[in-house]
Amino acid sequence: MLRLTKGITSPRAGARHGFALALTELLASFEFFTFKMILPLIDKNCPMTSSKDKEGSDKIFGRVLSFVSVMRSGILWRETSSDEDYREVINGLLACANCKPYVRETCYQVIVSSIPSLKKTSFDEKAISHLITVMKERSDKSGGINNPDDVNLAIVIEAQYPDIIQSSQWKQVMVHNVGVDSRTAKWHKPHILHPKNLEKLTEAIQAKSSKSATEIQQNQENRIHSVWDTILCWIISPSNDKPGNQTVTFEQFWKVVVDECLFDSDTTHQRKFWGFQLFEKALKLCPEKNTSSLFTPNFMRTLINNSYEKNRYLHEAAIRSLKVIEQVSDENHQKALVIVKQFLGQYYDQDFDKTSANIVKRILSVVNNQTIEECILYLKSIFIQPSENLSGDSDTTEQQRQWIINYLYSLLKDSRINRQEGWLCLVLELFLIYGFYIAKDTFINDKPKNNKVEISSQNKKLKKRDSKRVRFEDQQNAENNSNTDNSQEKITENILPKAIISENTQECCRARFFHALGELSTFRSLQSDKTEKPVRTRGGFMSDDQSWAFYAVTLMNKFENDSQLEPLIVLSEEALRLKKAAVELLQKITKKLEGSKNEGSQKSNLYIQLEGFHWLFSYAILTLYIEPEEAMNALEDLQVCFNKMFVQSKRSLKKKKTEKTEENAEENHDPIDVIVDVLLSFLAKPSAFLHNMTEQAFKVFCGGITKSSLDLMLDLISKKGNVEELVDEMDIDEENNDDSSDESIEHDSDNEETDNEKREVKDQSVIEIGQQDKQHENEDSDEDQSNQDKIMEEFDSKLSEFFKQKKFEKKKRKDAKYQRIHYKHKVIGLLKIFVKEQPHNPLIFELIVPLLEISKNAKTDEISKSAFDLSTKIIVIKDGPTEFDENKVLTLLEKVQDMARKSSFGDMMKLCWNSSAFLLKSMVRRYKYENIPGEVMNQQHIKKAIAIYESTYKSWCVKSNSLNIKCFSQLPNHIPQIPWHLSEIFLGCADPKIAKNPNKVMNAYDVSYSILNIALPKKSRESESVDSTISKLVPKIREALNNTLQFVAGDLKCGDQTFDSQTLKSILKFASFAIKRTSVKIPIEERKKLWNAKNFLLLLEKIKELPRFKSSQAINGLVKEITRNF
Repeated sequence: MLRLTKGITSPRAGARHGFALALTELLASFEFFTFKMILPLIDKNCPMTSSKDKEGSDKIFGRVLSFVSVMRSGILWRETSSDEDYREVINGLLACANCKPYVRETCYQVIVSSIPSLKKTSFDEKAISHLITVMKERSDKSGGINNPDDVNLAIVIEAQYPDIIQSSQWKQVMVHNVGVDSRTAKWHKPHILHPKNLEKLTEAIQAKSSKSATEIQQNQENRIHSVWDTILCWIISPSNDKPGNQTVTFEQFWKVVVDECLFDSDTTHQRKFWGFQLFEKALKLCPEKNTSSLFTPNFMRTLINNSYEKNRYLHEAAIRSLKVIEQVSDENHQKALVIVKQFLGQYYDQDFDKTSANIVKRILSVVNNQTIEECILYLKSIFIQPSENLSGDSDTTEQQRQWIINYLYSLLKDSRINRQEGWLCLVLELFLIYGFYIAKDTFINDKPKNNKVEISSQNKKLKKRDSKRVRFEDQQNAENNSNTDNSQEKITENILPKAIISENTQECCRARFFHALGELSTFRSLQSDKTEKPVRTRGGFMSDDQSWAFYAVTLMNKFENDSQLEPLIVLSEEALRLKKAAVELLQKITKKLEGSKNEGSQKSNLYIQLEGFHWLFSYAILTLYIEPEEAMNALEDLQVCFNKMFVQSKRSLKKKKTEKTEENAEENHDPIDVIVDVLLSFLAKPSAFLHNMTEQAFKVFCGGITKSSLDLMLDLISKKGNVEELVDEMDIDEENNDDSSDESIEHDSDNEETDNEKREVKDQSVIEIGQQDKQHENEDSDEDQSNQDKIMEEFDSKLSEFFKQKKFEKKKRKDAKYQRIHYKHKVIGLLKIFVKEQPHNPLIFELIVPLLEISKNAKTDEISKSAFDLSTKIIVIKDGPTEFDENKVLTLLEKVQDMARKSSFGDMMKLCWNSSAFLLKSMVRRYKYENIPGEVMNQQHIKKAIAIYESTYKSWCVKSNSLNIKCFSQLPNHIPQIPWHLSEIFLGCADPKIAKNPNKVMNAYDVSYSILNIALPKKSRESESVDSTISKLVPKIREALNNTLQFVAGDLKCGDQTFDSQTLKSILKFASFAIKRTSVKIPIEERKKLWNAKNFLLLLEKIKELPRFKSSQAINGLVKEITRNF
């Protein structure tokens, strides 16, 4: 015991805590220990001292920890202890608190923690009376209970002994008035958490500064006082434990004490920091019903300001609070819904849009589908009936509604959020009903008169009704039935929005509707089941295997049949007829798809094509509302194609034509060509919805695409395409655009053109002025001056108008060029889909040469870069086509190699050469796939392909071009199925008498080295094929080396140059390598005979003695190495 009480004052790291724990366990383990036994040791080893040095602080810390050990050991609650022992401990702790301010809160906290244990003793009344007496003495000295420690003690006493507030002793402590001129601490009620005591409570717990409150001199900048924990536990606890209805509610306390004090605009950073910490504690402790009370106006302002700007002093504290919000939302989804409503509802702030939206999206990413649906319904309620402070301001209301629309669309796009069908249907339904429908006149009392808006001046078939208020389903009923599938509810009861929905808002809804459909057609949503691991649907489809586009068409039909709604956009009679026919056809296709699904033939070609038409008809119907002319033409073409593919094909099996009739050119077209033409026309429109639809539909039909369709797409990409029609498709004039085929804008030429225009206008204006001067030369000077001023004014106005028109036309030309580039990128995107979805289609070969032609300007042109990337994707296809015309492929191979020789830069040459390798691999793969007997080299078409390579190699050796040695040296590695050692590339052009220069001879031997390394690998096993290969290669190699070495030994010139050490080194290196690989198991004598070693070594000795090689160590070393082989 003596050792522990001495060591408890040790300042070493963690030492005093270890001694305190050991002392606690020791006192608790033996019943004979009493407080009177331990107190002398504490007084001796941990005496009270007022010294300010470190030793004095260590003594005080040791004394406090000793009393903590006594409390926690439980010896004060034994029968051997008395109230005197308890009073002794309390007095000792209070003495330490008065001596050193930095242990004040700890001492009071020890006292507070001991109060619940007093009920176990027989002296609890005396002990409580002593505590009240101590409080009375302190309040007399300091002017009342005016600090957090005393408040903390008083609250705990009230909580453990609720009847204490009725005692006169307690009232003397609480309701106390010292005097008028001195510090006053007045509590209106004995119950410290009474509503009337809130003002005094804020001062006492230092929520705000006050003259009457005693500021505690301790470091509180990084934490809040423990009294806040006590108050929160008391207020949040059930009402049964509180004295009647006299306790302040959580909402009252938070508003007065926290929001109006800690988060007030004039409060200090320190108190705001406390407020953030208190918010984090309260958010975790308070139930769902009180969560909304935490998001008060001052708190939201402080949180927004400090989290939005990084240079704020409390930025990190605000970010931490946002993280706690996200954590609590993940743990409790009911609280998450309340939090989302607070961020998106009353305190909506567009300046905080980015940060707020991010936190809301992070919350929605961790909650379930039901919570997200309730959030969507809440936003709907705001959309229908804005807040009271915004309902009178139409501009602000419209701005808020459009923000809600855009925000819902951003939720739909966010991949972090679980995109389940329930809430996705709610969002799509909101966009649809408010963008396309209005309430009928019989349901509207006040009709706003708005001007009609025409979608296009050239389009008379589509009209828009006057903008009116749109009715919507009862929001309260929707929230009450949140457990059901909200997306499938029927519109049974409609309510009128409080503020008029403007035309801009309706236009925004329509735009976001089509944008949302475009997004929904690309990703896989989650099914709305309640399993732990929900299943994802197919891309663009719902859980019941119907597409999102068809679901939108179904919704439209349901709303059109509603007696309270009428369409905002009225279609023409022709459009309605086509729409009706398309809907009937859709229903038939749906039945066929269901039948095929029941039979289990979902993967058949017929099912895939039916599903593709189902997509196209659904999208074409929806397109009637944005591009009616284009959609009407598309519907007619699609119906013709559908009849050709499915109706007429069946009839042709039953009936045969007996009479020959003339057919229209349109009927002779392949249906797939018509479909591709329709898709390309949709692709020209500036709509993301149509672009996504085109890509999805093209995936379905690209398997049956024809060469004519590919040629059309390639013509559109290249400069051969009809630019004028393309620009007309995009509704952009291209007047005076002579250089329309250029993809870049020449600023210098534009500036020169503008200068010429200025000079022309000036000259023309001067002539007009001169003529007008002659007409008025007989008039007096005053009138002439006046007319001159008028003429100058007219000249200025005409000049200004002229330049405005030229600027407008110039902008149009730039827009036309941009749209043209964008359109070509989209077409290339379709070709990428074709390559990805149909790698076995032989039409892929038809893309190679046209794309290479377009890729020639890849360094400077955007379209050429995209074509270059597409060509790169084609040549890396592993399992390419196996059924094709070999003669066509050979023709392509010859063209591609010719393009490789004429390439203007290295990457282009490499792409062309790899493309030729892809073609040759495809031919080799076909023979392997079809198991054609015989060696590959013996096949006729393979021989022709190799002959093309040999011709390219010979031309490279004779005449310089863009090819390099790597093109041929890597052939054995890229296409190892071809026996290149039997071709003329092996040792071809190695004769120095024919070669252009010694470097070409060196290159020939380097290429042959690579080929021989593959033909005779180092670890090759003995077999007849290897022996046969050696017997064929050795004479050819020997003859080529003899010719070359004789030429070098004669010191002759190859072209204009003689062989130097570098070129000769490559030749000797090949010779040494060939001798080793061909003579592995051959005896020395046979090896000499096979290679004619005597003559071979004599040539080497002659070469070695030449003056320029005599001092070369590399040459001498290679000669010695060759000699050792013999």
